[in-house]
Amino acid sequence: MLKIDDINILRMVFGIAFLRPLLNDVNADIDQGIIVLLDSGAQARAWALECEHRMDAKLITELGKSDARNYQAGVHVLKNCDTVDAVEDFLSERKFLPILAVGGILPFSLREDHYIIRLRDIKNISEFSDDYECFCKFCIENTEFIENTIKNYVNKKETTIFLTFETIGLVWDNYYYNTQCKECSKDFWKKYLQDISRFMESQEDYEDCYDVEDEIRSLIWKFLEQSTVQTCAVESVSGEMYRAVKDNKAILYDDEYYYFSERLVKKIVQPLMDTMSIGELKKLLKDQDIIICNGAGYTIKKRFTTVFGYYDRMRAIKIRKDTLMSDEGLLLEDRYEYKPSDDEF
Repeated sequence: MLKIDDINILRMVFGIAFLRPLLNDVNADIDQGIIVLLDSGAQARAWALECEHRMDAKLITELGKSDARNYQAGVHVLKNCDTVDAVEDFLSERKFLPILAVGGILPFSLREDHYIIRLRDIKNISEFSDDYECFCKFCIENTEFIENTIKNYVNKKETTIFLTFETIGLVWDNYYYNTQCKECSKDFWKKYLQDISRFMESQEDYEDCYDVEDEIRSLIWKFLEQSTVQTCAVESVSGEMYRAVKDNKAILYDDEYYYFSERLVKKIVQPLMDTMSIGELKKLLKDQDIIICNGAGYTIKKRFTTVFGYYDRMRAIKIRKDTLMSDEGLLLEDRYEYKPSDDEF
């Protein structure tokens, strides 16, 4: 999936929030709220607070109770106690733009027929907030112009959700044209249209059920082909491989399992992170017995031995070896085993 500029998506979302009354007047309003998927519950809460502090949004702690106004976003962080019906009622709210912040795992009940944004950097809000404040001020000072711009643009086209997103971009384009320069607005408009098109295309990916075993196998083999990461048996870790383990650049193995550092796994599965969080992926892997865990966590402590007889432990994600066997019947070590130089010992 091609990378989508998070700032353009924030322009789209908060532009809809601020201009929703004008969109509603020309029957081009969004039909439901937005779901924002972040890596963890802590990130979701932090992002919601940033929205409240920097974006004039209202933080909604309890579904069904809000004093958000019609030009504001109302942000709620999904809780375990929230019922499916209450969440759907919230996302259907017409008095303000509802935004549901989800940390870690996106429930399957929310994967279909919703607008889902995947954000990985909550700092984007602080980078965007000054621009948004100036945008709102421009719209207020030029209300009649903005209103006519929206009306004229919408009346020429068939009403679709893409038209709604496109119309918001047009207002941003006018803002840049009048406050910065013609070239700035031209560059913005081209990139914005690309990003909202990719955003719409990406929605189908949330509905797809991954064959996660095949996906992980393919990603690991592809990653090893393009990196310097190598494998090594847990009972014979050389000096160079010991440093690689500490730098998250080695995969250890025994007769039945591979042992990956969590940081290395995050690098490998990065292509999947556009539509799921690392927490969601680890849960899928655990549920399908691809990773072996102790208790409620996803990692184990694995003891390994250096060639010098020294013992150490690594915090590892433990994966069954047969899961990662290639179509040709090869194991990772058959192709990517570390070969120590003669002078290493």
